Amino acid sequence: MGRRAAWTRTLLAGAFAVLATALTPGLASASWGHKAGGGEACSQGDGHHCYAVAYWEMTGVERVEGTLAYQDTEAMNVPGWASGDFVDNEEWASFRASGYWIEAGQTSGEYMDCCSLHPFYAWQNASGYSQYVAPYSWPGNANNLYQLSGQSHNGTWCAYFGQTQERCVAGFPPWSNQLEVGVEIAANTKPANTGREGTDGWWENTTHNWLKESRYVDGGLCVARNPYPYPALGNIAFSTC
Repeated sequence: MGRRAAWTRTLLAGAFAVLATALTPGLASASWGHKAGGGEACSQGDGHHCYAVAYWEMTGVERVEGTLAYQDTEAMNVPGWASGDFVDNEEWASFRASGYWIEAGQTSGEYMDCCSLHPFYAWQNASGYSQYVAPYSWPGNANNLYQLSGQSHNGTWCAYFGQTQERCVAGFPPWSNQLEVGVEIAANTKPANTGREGTDGWWENTTHNWLKESRYVDGGLCVARNPYPYPALGNIAFSTC
């Protein structure tokens, strides 16, 4: 999990390296929040992104061929956007044995602006890390749909904004064995973010509620059950707190 950083439960690598130079004032302010496993502050640094997610870690014969999430970002403000801070509200399909993943959602910050929501997708596989962030924005306070599909079952997975197929990428296992939804933050200055996601898995030619749910929440972030449209597993509300 993670667009550009590792977290403590999965084997996903990030694309930001820790700078071996003197700290700038922005970097020195990286004192909000803390990683649940070690207590380091949340920041842009590799391994220091913070998360609040629900995840379904599959076992036995459990597997899915896709996922979808309606993402409603109610508030967003990334004060450190000009220095590269970002917030992602997103969903992941992961492949635990390989450490590969693909994700989609809406992001703010990262040199673009503080508060608008840009659709994005990203992935990590044997070819490395890649991402695309749309130059246009989608509205807040709306149920924006993002989908990930591996229904070809040949190792090609596709990212969708709404019903529009944006990109298909080969080089993955044919089935995912972990789904995740929530927020990822890489910010030296604490952002404001409030949102909710309603998510489903896809198998046997239709959507299904999650069968199990666990959570990972770093300090400075909060997660609760999202009751809308119904309080199913995988439907969460999250915020900085």
